Amino acid sequence: MKRVWPAWLLLGFGAFFLSLAAIAQFWAPGAAERIPLDSYQRTYLTGPGDVLDPSTGKTSHEQIKITNITQVDDDASSSDVVVFVTSTCVNHDIGDPADCLRKSDPRMISVTKLNYASDRHTAMAVDDPKYVTNDPPVEGLTNKWPFYPKNISYPVWDDTSKQATPAEYVGDVTVQGLKCKQYHQLITGAVINLGNDIMADYTLDEVYTIDAVTGKIINQQLRDKRTLVDGGATALDLTVQYTQDTINDNVDYAKDSGKQLELVTKTLPVVGLVAGLVCLAIGIPLLVIALRHNRRPEDSTEAPADTSAGASV
Repeated sequence: MKRVWPAWLLLGFGAFFLSLAAIAQFWAPGAAERIPLDSYQRTYLTGPGDVLDPSTGKTSHEQIKITNITQVDDDASSSDVVVFVTSTCVNHDIGDPADCLRKSDPRMISVTKLNYASDRHTAMAVDDPKYVTNDPPVEGLTNKWPFYPKNISYPVWDDTSKQATPAEYVGDVTVQGLKCKQYHQLITGAVINLGNDIMADYTLDEVYTIDAVTGKIINQQLRDKRTLVDGGATALDLTVQYTQDTINDNVDYAKDSGKQLELVTKTLPVVGLVAGLVCLAIGIPLLVIALRHNRRPEDSTEAPADTSAGASV
């Protein structure tokens, strides 16, 4: 029976590879296509802007720096929902300011904070007091797109106007060799409170560049304009986008994550299926041949019939 073990070994490998293919095909996508619970990122946007000084009533034209800080509250999150803690700091980019400044620093324009929950698979906001409560509730996409985003319109949350509005798909682009999709969000006619009951007309024109695999935001290019309802003066008019360093970091992260995701969800199912079928295709005939071969010696040792019975002397 020694010649049988290679066949059983191949059959074992075949079963293993087919099981691996099945796991990669049906279980791995749900496990791999999830927002990780160890996320932490700082993104930076810069560009020129006109900013109204309330103390003087005059508008100054300066370079603006925006820092977005996003981290996960692991304790408040679950296997299906992730809770984000975010801060957005807008500063005059003068004298190399810190990412976020104290209110007493004249270079500080605004600091806003928002905690919200998102579905780890779809990236859509989750309105459930079990995780976090907002009034009004956060809706739509928040800080990323779904895995493998489609050529459709997605609702995207804008925390300034407290609403989710459509971001329309506009086309495909390539950033440093990374395949991306672009979406355009336009908000007009919104009226917001700048504080102390000072109302302003708000317009946002924003283009998102999204990785075509992970749904990560690679770049944001936006114009944010706020005009006082009373008098029509410009309170804020800025045009910013991600810094080159931020774009580089986002591309590197998306490429690394995309390779791992493609390996688990695309490559392993095919390789496992092919390897499993090859092992079975070789192992089954080899087993049949080995079993036949091992039976032949037993057949050949049978005693010949006694032809001398009944012979006369």
